[in-house]
Amino acid sequence: MEKRIHAVYRQGLLHPTEPLALPESQEVTLAIGLPPSDELVDTACTPFFSNGEWEAARHDSITHEDVQRALAGLDGSLAQTVIDQRDER
Repeated sequence: MEKRIHAVYRQGLLHPTEPLALPESQEVTLAIGLPPSDELVDTACTPFFSNGEWEAARHDSITHEDVQRALAGLDGSLAQTVIDQRDER
């Protein structure tokens, strides 16, 4: 069974914006998607990316293979690479 819910990502956790009728410790499968561009202002990622950056990414032609090639070329962890690039800004 599939049900779409909205959630906000804060401090490493997804917080549903509505109560979920699930028993405690129920495992679920998540499919993460970006909201429509007019809803981007309220996302938890807004401090990191502008609406223009989100909109540009929505139309980006990067393939899964492109991402795999780029990740294969990283030294160390992806998290550390992102932190290093953020520090360079």
